[in-house]
Amino acid sequence: MLVWILIAALSLTTGVLAWRIRHLQGLVRHMRTELAGLVDAAVLRAPDAAALIGAPRPTLITIEIFNHFELALRQNRFAGPAAAVAPDLLRQEVTRQAVQRVREELLRQGVQAEVKVVRGT
Repeated sequence: MLVWILIAALSLTTGVLAWRIRHLQGLVRHMRTELAGLVDAAVLRAPDAAALIGAPRPTLITIEIFNHFELALRQNRFAGPAAAVAPDLLRQEVTRQAVQRVREELLRQGVQAEVKVVRGT
């Protein structure tokens, strides 16, 4: 009698396992169908790294000259009277000369750089 109970339990367990395997195989077929539709989807493609990171931003070094008049006086004794008549023109000339000197020194050092004046707001 015990043998028949064990055989019945084993048969029931085998039936449940077979049903579960068929159910899982159906799920696998369904997932494969879904995946086949997504293969060409943009979701699975690698993101564009350049778009995520962005274009490289330039590194800037700024120089602000605070003593235009002193620099002009060291170079030219007429800078004092010129500063009284045209202070903006004096600032522009000191800035122009400073840009020229920086450009020449960078070239002498072998640095490839763009040296330009950007007016502040």
